[in-house]
Amino acid sequence: MFTFLFVSAVGLVTAGIVRNLWPLLTGHEVSLGLLQHGGLLMPLRAMVLVVSAPVLLIGASLSAASEASGQVLAWWITLPTAMGWAFAQGVVVVVTLSAIG
Repeated sequence: MFTFLFVSAVGLVTAGIVRNLWPLLTGHEVSLGLLQHGGLLMPLRAMVLVVSAPVLLIGASLSAASEASGQVLAWWITLPTAMGWAFAQGVVVVVTLSAIG
């Protein structure tokens, strides 16, 4: 259980760092709008969106939970998806960092 929580926390921290670093570097928020423009930076923008997805999903689930208009099902689907994504991302980060060190 501790390993799951640790690896999920690593994934969430990684997502938060990327989510907050992108607007500082580019001046644009991380959203699906990143994929509207083509060009040479499209793979980078897609990677930023994929890496920051757990934080975006948690924000969407909290937004759905705060609205009392029957969005409970969306909250129960989105939050476990975000945690699963954070765990998978955390596994990638931990394995990569352990291979480097």
